Amino acid sequence: HDSTPSFSVTTITMRLLLGSLFVGLNSIGVFQFRARYYPQSDCSQDPPIVLSNHSWKSCNVFSLEYEEARTKFRAAVKNLEDSFNVESFVLPVVDDLTIDIAVLKGTGKGTIVHLSGTHGVEGYAGSAIQLAFLDYLSQNDPLSDRPTLVLVHALNPYGMKFYRRANENNVDLNRNAIDNFDEFVKSRDPNIASYDTFRDFVSPEREPTLWDSTLGWWLGALPKVLKNGFTSMKRVLVAGQYHHPTGFSFGGTRLQPSIELIENFILQQGLLPGKFVWIDVHTGLGKIGKDTLLFEETKHSQSSLSDYFPTAEHIVTPHVQDKKAMGGYDLTRGIVVAYLQEKYPAGLFVLQEFGTLPPIFVGRSLILENMIHQYSNNKAAGRVLLQSSFYPQSKEWRASVVQRGVSLILQAVELTTPNE
Repeated sequence: HDSTPSFSVTTITMRLLLGSLFVGLNSIGVFQFRARYYPQSDCSQDPPIVLSNHSWKSCNVFSLEYEEARTKFRAAVKNLEDSFNVESFVLPVVDDLTIDIAVLKGTGKGTIVHLSGTHGVEGYAGSAIQLAFLDYLSQNDPLSDRPTLVLVHALNPYGMKFYRRANENNVDLNRNAIDNFDEFVKSRDPNIASYDTFRDFVSPEREPTLWDSTLGWWLGALPKVLKNGFTSMKRVLVAGQYHHPTGFSFGGTRLQPSIELIENFILQQGLLPGKFVWIDVHTGLGKIGKDTLLFEETKHSQSSLSDYFPTAEHIVTPHVQDKKAMGGYDLTRGIVVAYLQEKYPAGLFVLQEFGTLPPIFVGRSLILENMIHQYSNNKAAGRVLLQSSFYPQSKEWRASVVQRGVSLILQAVELTTPNE
């Protein structure tokens, strides 16, 4: 999911050539690109993250492992049991990996649902926001008649644990949320976004070589971008495909357990009556550390959304021409918030996307990581690739994610709270 650059083809060419040389010299033998777009640091070196009159220690909310994040989440929820009407739920997904859900019953009408980890590795940002918000609540109950709060931790726990975007079946959950799956797959042209045309480039069926991990990938990408355009090549990567199970951006052939679990949970708990806001946190696209809010069909105008959510860097609705970070998604189907929007049209569904690296670097990481996962034993190299692209180890990035993420939840609370 990312933006179409505004600079010229000549500029793109020069940047790619210089980038290929730089990346090649810095990744020989390790199949990785260590990002230079942000200074890297351990969370222990971070200053306090401050929002209004509240502050957090970075290492208290950010984690490096799925189990660490889950333990922190469960402890933070338990810490609120004496002062809030809290219910905890554990939904097993695969092995000992779970979706954890906290429901904080509201004193007023309305519901806020906050979802992390749809794309696995991206869940560390969403988890940190949830932990920061729970800590905020422990000291500042924002409204006497606040809505019910539902925090869904790690929709894709496998991807979060193993630093993948896909789940245990190599399925991208944000291409999988589809009704009438068989009918959809039969009716969709497999080459609708030219995936098969470029299949040897985006999903090579082999282990990556040293040449792939250095200059080779860049020299293969350059002519394709120059000939077809950046947005067209991005569309190949993000549209999703449903016929190549080991390939990149595979949407599956049936609804995945995680989607079924969360959908059934919502129905059984009756969580979405009346006014509600659903927030799904992602990382990877847009300006580094800044958030783009993507709304599906909504009755609210662009100006109204900007008034509701003033801290967002950019707001995208279906009617906005300049979609920036969300450009090139016109052929994409199976997005979770779009799927739920059809079932619960009264709600306001928003995807909050935090930028990390330029999109061509993100695309490179995803392609090489899938090759590593499918055909190599060097899984640690795949982890490094996706961590640099979706979970930057930067104090500025961590602070911005928490500040903007918690701010969005508080703004959603205000939006769902009825005026006196």
